Amino acid sequence: MKVVFDKAEFMRALELQVSREGRSLIELFSMVLVKANNEGIKLISSNGEEIAESLVPGDVKQPGEVCLKFDVLYDIVKDLSSREVILDYDVDQRKVVLTSGKSRYRLVAFDHKDFPLPAVGESAPIATISALELRRILELTAFPVSKSAPDQNANKLFISQSKSDPSLIEFVGTDMCRLALLRVNIDASSFFGKMSIPVEALDDLKGFIGCLADHDIVAILDYGKFIALKTEYSSLSILKGGDKFLDYKVVLKESFINSIKLNLEDLYKAVKRISSLAGEGNVIKISMEKDKIILTARNYSLGEGEEELDILDGTVEPMAIMLNSSYLTDFLRLPVQVDSIWLDSNGHDEAIRLRLDGVDGYEYYIMTVDEEVRS
Repeated sequence: MKVVFDKAEFMRALELQVSREGRSLIELFSMVLVKANNEGIKLISSNGEEIAESLVPGDVKQPGEVCLKFDVLYDIVKDLSSREVILDYDVDQRKVVLTSGKSRYRLVAFDHKDFPLPAVGESAPIATISALELRRILELTAFPVSKSAPDQNANKLFISQSKSDPSLIEFVGTDMCRLALLRVNIDASSFFGKMSIPVEALDDLKGFIGCLADHDIVAILDYGKFIALKTEYSSLSILKGGDKFLDYKVVLKESFINSIKLNLEDLYKAVKRISSLAGEGNVIKISMEKDKIILTARNYSLGEGEEELDILDGTVEPMAIMLNSSYLTDFLRLPVQVDSIWLDSNGHDEAIRLRLDGVDGYEYYIMTVDEEVRS
């Protein structure tokens, strides 16, 4: 195998398969398979459960396949001075000669036959979406998903398609203590019903989407046990989260006694301040009165505090709730441009619902602390 390519194009392809720390996106497998044929140069990483692929424009002098250590290849190419890079695989010596300008390396080659590529089959796209919109969906819904969820069936991102309107998709992330839900309309070409993405794959998915241009169109494909996301020049295939689908709808509510509008920035700053006294459980109390809310926290070793905020709009019946303040701040620091939020509550024995003012289809639920609180 012998290929010639531009360093910048090669690094762009590698960046689609690396994490923020500059290491292999798929941590369990540290090899990259370089395949060269009449279709071009393709880079593939896999751990047997996930497959990341990206195309590199270049000149294929001689087709072939070879495996190299991902981290070694990445660290060498990213700091090369010259733009043109040549990879020449000497099969007899089992070495790959990497040449660029005055730089020359002889890298140990590994047998591509030992590369664990699971068979995913073929499939037509079930939906298409822009990278910008998919990134927004993950930012709003993936953050509650946790490996430490008490129910292992809950540590996934759940995706559900409406039977009456196949273009209406629900994305739900939860750790059983809070739940984020976003309903969006996307270009769905077929009915897939329900699927989930395990928490172990979410960082890889977010890293992959984060490297795409906003205008890139992502095709979503269903391969049975795998779900794949493909662009014109890259793809990521992920093993699905299994057959068990959490009945998250039991948490959702249609009506609330209280529905109040609050300034987002003022609430965020007040919650951050009062949380310094919230103690180990991060529990704060929110009391709702006629035209204001009062945040309180008490720590027997540090003291107690109170924050008062005006209610901008809505309906209010006197009531009080207790909840984990860190779950609230996670919502208040979401990367969205809004000035206010809505807080909906039925009292201390039901989850509260939070909504971003002007952002349709998005709901965030926080389970209240299981303790009777009276205003």
